[in-house]
Amino acid sequence: SSSTPPTTPARRSSRASRIQATPWAACRREDLLGLLAMLNQQIGTLDCAVQHAAEENPQAKLLMTQPGVGPNTALAYVLTIGDVSRFGRGKQVASYLG
Repeated sequence: SSSTPPTTPARRSSRASRIQATPWAACRREDLLGLLAMLNQQIGTLDCAVQHAAEENPQAKLLMTQPGVGPNTALAYVLTIGDVSRFGRGKQVASYLG
């Protein structure tokens, strides 16, 4: 059983531009593809900012050494938990998080 590779935004955009549509639908499609490109650019900028902030934070940097923990998760954890020394045990962290 072979699986198909995930579709990238550029691939979706290319495929969408080849679909025949009414003039109104074609115009809307172009508007939406433009919006998608703008959002992807903004997401890329924000991803870079989070990556930089995580690399500058010693606790987040340490968390990112664990498999599966990236900059978003590490930074969110550090910012949510704060100073870990205020917790005596792991159960207290779990209670704090709910």
